Amino acid sequence: MAEGNCACGGAPAIIELSGVTVGYSPESIIFRDVSLSVRGGVVSALLGPNGVGKTTLFRLFCGLLRPMSGTVRVPDGSEIGVTLNQPALHPWLTVTDELAFWCKLRGVDVARVPELIEMLDLGDYAKVRCAKLSQGTGQRVAVASALVTRPKLLILDEPFNGLDPDQAASLQDLIKDYVEKNGASAVVSTHLLDDIQYLARDVFIFNKGELVAEARDVLPPNLTKVLVEGPGDGLVAAGYEVVETAGERYVAVDNDELSAFLARAEQLAVRVVDVCPAQGALTKLWGEAVKHARRGS
Repeated sequence: MAEGNCACGGAPAIIELSGVTVGYSPESIIFRDVSLSVRGGVVSALLGPNGVGKTTLFRLFCGLLRPMSGTVRVPDGSEIGVTLNQPALHPWLTVTDELAFWCKLRGVDVARVPELIEMLDLGDYAKVRCAKLSQGTGQRVAVASALVTRPKLLILDEPFNGLDPDQAASLQDLIKDYVEKNGASAVVSTHLLDDIQYLARDVFIFNKGELVAEARDVLPPNLTKVLVEGPGDGLVAAGYEVVETAGERYVAVDNDELSAFLARAEQLAVRVVDVCPAQGALTKLWGEAVKHARRGS
């Protein structure tokens, strides 16, 4: 398996798979011998082509499917909020009634509905029947229903399908903000790199039934990782955040401020070990993963 540049931080795992094989029969295997650890407190992404089985993996996370072999550890169902690909809304209900239905089903006061409608920018559709919604608006209603219980873990299968760029960016901000403010975690699946480059901290890449690559502590393309050596006290005093993961010490610097940072580091006698632009890093990892899968086929 190809690996990203960053090691996993010390956050405990919220989902763990060990040696998991999933399929409909021994002759029809979807995933074979998959092991992965999804850490809590961050947004993680499952990335792979359409039809690779990401939705099947999410059904496994949600307890809707049992593995043929291996072990799966996930939180209790009451702590999970889920949207699966092609969400099945009740076509005869309005958006307000749809969310009220999910509140009642999950034992939540329906007073939560107006909050969810505002959160997902659904005010113009509150009295519209779900049958009349576009795919993108239906996706937002599905995400709102997943947030009804303020879950510890969000599992969102292709949540950006049908959204225009502004809507997708808004939903990405909402997911990131929810995770940060609530101490929650989220796992998002997608087949498009653009959907997760500014969102996910950890990325798992799947192809042909295998976990072929993973990257931890992924930085968005507008940042550069500057690896430094020695104590970071001077940098911290100068207002920079020094991150330590698995023996690696770095500062995430805005691309436009890189030259100024390097000059400041020199003034503070901080040794710069390497400069690693985030731009293109996931694209490169994806390309390596696909090559790996082809060699193994």
